[in-house]
Amino acid sequence: MQLVDKLEDIAQKIRELEKLARIALYEQEDLAAYRNLLYEKAELLMTVGELAYQPGISEEIAETLLDFSRNAEQAIELQSLFYMQALLYPDDYKEGSPNNLELVIQKLGVREPIDVVW
Repeated sequence: MQLVDKLEDIAQKIRELEKLARIALYEQEDLAAYRNLLYEKAELLMTVGELAYQPGISEEIAETLLDFSRNAEQAIELQSLFYMQALLYPDDYKEGSPNNLELVIQKLGVREPIDVVW
């Protein structure tokens, strides 16, 4: 599996978790489900740090993936639902735009494929 494919899979799962979290909070008014889905998002995002050590990955991309992982870990440590929801989104984010993980995927998509080594 290539790095871009793995990151796309994670990004898709994160978008789905965010969608389910919004439904849980705003339509079902289920704060416990909302909290669980955001924790799941943060835990999933923590795994991208493991991908930073792939051969052939640029230092810039590796550091970005590690930052995503560290931020997710910090959000969990703080037990901050606001922080978990905001993971991957800059302050000036506009709905429908790519999040920061999707922007990294776009950058990787124009480079040579990198195979994931486990």
